Amino acid sequence: MSYQKNLQVPYHQQDTDFYCGAACAQMVLDSIGAGLLGQDGLYTDNHNNTNWDQNLFDAFGNKIEWATPPDGLEWTLDDREPGGYYFVEYALNSEDAISRKIAWTIEHYSVAPCALVMGAAHWIVVRGMDLSKAPTSSNDTSYTINNFRVNNPWPPVPSWDMITGTRDMTLVPPPPHSGTDNCGTGGNRGVADEVITYTQWKNTYMTGANYHPQGHWQGLFVAVCDPDPPATRRGLSVARVRPFNGKRLIRRDQVLHLAMGMIKEQRLPQDKLWRKSLRGVRPADPVMVQRLDRLDDYYYFVPLVSAKRAATAALVFDARFGDFQQAISFPKPERSIVSLPTSKAVLRQVVGKTFKMERYQGYLHLRREATMVLEQWVWKPCLESLSPLWPFKMVVSGGNTIYVRIDGKVFTTLHENVLGV
Repeated sequence: MSYQKNLQVPYHQQDTDFYCGAACAQMVLDSIGAGLLGQDGLYTDNHNNTNWDQNLFDAFGNKIEWATPPDGLEWTLDDREPGGYYFVEYALNSEDAISRKIAWTIEHYSVAPCALVMGAAHWIVVRGMDLSKAPTSSNDTSYTINNFRVNNPWPPVPSWDMITGTRDMTLVPPPPHSGTDNCGTGGNRGVADEVITYTQWKNTYMTGANYHPQGHWQGLFVAVCDPDPPATRRGLSVARVRPFNGKRLIRRDQVLHLAMGMIKEQRLPQDKLWRKSLRGVRPADPVMVQRLDRLDDYYYFVPLVSAKRAATAALVFDARFGDFQQAISFPKPERSIVSLPTSKAVLRQVVGKTFKMERYQGYLHLRREATMVLEQWVWKPCLESLSPLWPFKMVVSGGNTIYVRIDGKVFTTLHENVLGV
């Protein structure tokens, strides 16, 4: 029997593609009684109040700049908290240490920490956990972490255009946000509850800051938590169970079997909203995705659909070893995830159009005779997608590649070296 604790943290999307830290501050502060503060002001405080990384440049001479640096987020949370709370930014040497710091903050202070994930790209709120037993102190490492439950503020609200960096004011609100703004209802409104296994947490999310050799947080594992000192000893680690040996990619029917087992054995959360999402569902056709940032790394995501062919949840499995990685629950039935565009449909979408390429590369006109769409979906953590459930189709023309996201948005490049967005 495991120990679970899940905090009630209202979910809100980020208002722009670089406001993740502001959205996390908004969610955490609202959950502790500060009210629903605007993201513009929160972002300004996050961005302005930092003491580090002021003179870093990449190989092209471009200034490296944080949207929300860790000390800036700490400053904002301490400045706006309603009284009785104290936040501290921690940059520790291992994923184990920072994960236990996060767990203790949830357990002892009942406050959701903000975690810097996917290199140094993104902030999320960790609102719940499943442990082998409850921790008894900040230095207790005798338990294992089975999973975390998170509020990921990505994607940006629909009114934000990621390509032009502008807002369509005919589509607001939000912002301003409210308790009925539809954030977290699925699709382009984000997902209010994600379950991330500890294997997926340390392999895809809490991977340590990786952005510049002279960076203040380079190589460290970062979160904004409670003021208690972190554990000094490494703790027990939950064993990774691999149903397959990884020599070949597992078949779709095998993934369907794994998904059905998760449902029948009730290995997913059993609280009220999850029970509703899982009632009467069956696995739909799995979608395989290849990681662009790692060699020989693939995963499946499997929509769980109701009798009406609408998805109410989705599961993610490693496509070589078959172990369960992640799950999301849709508060409202989601149809788009079970009717993804084919490669032929993507080709029809882009052929005959002209796209402005990055920097000095000019314009790319896609001609039918010289353009192909790879059959495989692909993904890597980037500004254009900060969720494994938002992959891309790759369109290739000669030596040029463009990316068509699962929602149909087209990008001429995927930006990886972005910080705290």
